[in-house]
Amino acid sequence: MGEAVAECIVSSRKEGFGSFHDFARRVPTTVLNKKVVESLARAGAFDSVGVERSALLVHDPKGGLMLSDQAARVLESTMANRRSEDAGQFSLFAGAEDDDAAGKATLSPYSPFGEQLTPGDISRSDLLAAEKEMLGFYVSEHPLAGVAAALRYHADAEISDLTEVPDGAIKSVGGILSKLERKFTRKGELMMIGTLEDMKSSIEVLLFPQTVNETPPGLLEVDRIVLLKGRIDVKDDHPKMVIMKVSAVDLSAASTALRIKMPLHTCTPDRLEELKSVLAAHPGPSPVLLYLGNHNKTTVLRLGGGFTVEMRNGLYAELRSILGAEALV
Repeated sequence: MGEAVAECIVSSRKEGFGSFHDFARRVPTTVLNKKVVESLARAGAFDSVGVERSALLVHDPKGGLMLSDQAARVLESTMANRRSEDAGQFSLFAGAEDDDAAGKATLSPYSPFGEQLTPGDISRSDLLAAEKEMLGFYVSEHPLAGVAAALRYHADAEISDLTEVPDGAIKSVGGILSKLERKFTRKGELMMIGTLEDMKSSIEVLLFPQTVNETPPGLLEVDRIVLLKGRIDVKDDHPKMVIMKVSAVDLSAASTALRIKMPLHTCTPDRLEELKSVLAAHPGPSPVLLYLGNHNKTTVLRLGGGFTVEMRNGLYAELRSILGAEALV
């Protein structure tokens, strides 16, 4: 949206909006329309008033997300009420009836009418893609959050490591395709130029026609998490990667954590060193949760990406050996 529209919204915000309905009633009608509301919803601006993005948005048949019909009806109903007020056609009784009708479609639990729209079936990745499209970067969460360790397990380097490798080295790196542009060679063959990024860095990637043709369908898409194997080209100031193979990544292990129970009184420096050594000896894609506590309280700690493991019997046996038979939750 334009700067003037944003300034109008900010000037009417004052102490903040209490609900989506409150926003629709207070923002000047000169700037309030479905396109503005859709842009704000896709960017996540209404998160702070208790409305989930999937309650305001639906899948657009043309691709991406668009404002839902119910959100549009709430907006239109409120605008109609405001136009009636501005025209001097508002009465105490008519206002009560109009507000009662508007309340039946209100979107926020903090609305005076109390009815909440049920969030729709939109994946977190779709919502994050819309957020990035609106803002140019991820704000609420990165798509690789929670799976970065599992992704590293399948690769032999991170993108930030590639600045240190010699020209021509072959490496495998994992990440998300944040950009992908189709090009054609002089022979009319399809090639692609894109950007692969992880949680720390990004790199330009080149896919020549043979690689594009050999890649399974569905992998060469923006916002797809992939594993790329290729040759590093460091002739320019910024390294590039000439891709030889594109692979899907099995990230299912990232959602299956190893849970370790550790009584507080046993949490000594020596015991922690033993635990670190055992975990380091079994690297893998699964995160580790440490249940630390006593009979009154237990605190769950998620260990860092350097301590993800491959869950197998040898690891379980070593953990029971140093922490006791009841160590695994």
